[in-house]
This record gives sequence, C-alpha cells and structure tokens, in this order.
Amino acid sequence: MLLTAGTWLVGYLELGGEWITLMLLGSVFIKGHGVIAEFMGLKRVSLLWRIILHGWLLVVIGVIFFTYTLGLKS
Repeated sequence: MLLTAGTWLVGYLELGGEWITLMLLGSVFIKGHGVIAEFMGLKRVSLLWRIILHGWLLVVIGVIFFTYTLGLKS
C-alpha cells in the first residue's frame, strides 16, 4: 500500500525525470514480485519458473523505461 501511495503522490505532485521513473519502475518490480510469489502461488515452485517470470517482468520494465527515455530525447 505504501508503494501505491508513493506512486500516486508522485503523479499528484507532477514529478518527473529519469530518476523518478527508475524509482517508480523499481516499485513496480517489487509489486510484481509480490504478485508472482503470493497471488500466482509461485513461491514454492522450481527456481526455473521464478526466473522465467521475473525475467519477463524485467523485460517489460526495461522496455517501458527505454521507450520513456526515447520520448525524452525527441
């Protein structure tokens, strides 16, 4: 809940920039890990499945950050 409130506050205060974006995407990774581990029930499965899903999460976050930085340059 604290991460979600922090994300809302950043939007409300209209903060921006690469560091803010990196921090927000870091919070997305933490929340995504919680979803993968708890809600998807993958906390006790083989390491391979957790690596695959966390890797996919990192790819998605990386693509979001890459496209964000492309938008800053134009």
